Amino acid sequence: MTQLNGVRNLRTADALSISGNALTSIEDLHSLTTTRWLELGENSLGNLSGLEALQNISQSLQLDGNARLTTIDHFSSLTRLGTELRIINNASLPACRADAFLARLQALGFDGTSIIHDNGGTGGCVNAAEPPRARSLTAAR
Repeated sequence: MTQLNGVRNLRTADALSISGNALTSIEDLHSLTTTRWLELGENSLGNLSGLEALQNISQSLQLDGNARLTTIDHFSSLTRLGTELRIINNASLPACRADAFLARLQALGFDGTSIIHDNGGTGGCVNAAEPPRARSLTAAR
């Protein structure tokens, strides 16, 4: 599978796990605003375009083993992240991008568990610490 089909109007999902395939685009998730848990792992995604409308992840966000992922700058509407952020083993993602994303969330109030390691991309991180359209973040309790 390289594309998502049939989810263009999905606004809410209890848990969404997309793992272990040749997925290259999640653009069809453009309507998703709320989920309890989001996992994207072992895919061929280069970016997370399609998640710009996502506002609320009440528990966990996990990005694991996406070898081609180079940026995670598509969470511009995220205002609530719950208890866990995992960004691990994304070989093309510069570590500074993962660190900047965590710093952005912490500046907005996230105080949950964060696990970030083995992100080894060599791309630049100019302005990576500057959050796009910063908003207040409410940590789930």
